Amino acid sequence: METITSIKPFLAVLVSLCVVPILISARSPNVRETWTFVAAATKFLIVASMVPMVLNGIEIVYTVAEVLPGVAIKFWMHWVCCLP
Repeated sequence: METITSIKPFLAVLVSLCVVPILISARSPNVRETWTFVAAATKFLIVASMVPMVLNGIEIVYTVAEVLPGVAIKFWMHWVCCLP
């Protein structure tokens, strides 16, 4: 199985931090909903961009930090994630 390094798995999780503008604009429903749709669309596009690679057997990995030798904080996407 081929493995590539890409920040996309990390970004898919990081997009969830769009909750900060949602919380700040909590009093304005239209702005709040706009932020919700922007976050959802962004996450969908990031994940959708990884699906063709994963279905072709490519494992996508991103290492945030290596705490100790052999102990790392990683985000990865593997073909098992895309099973129906």
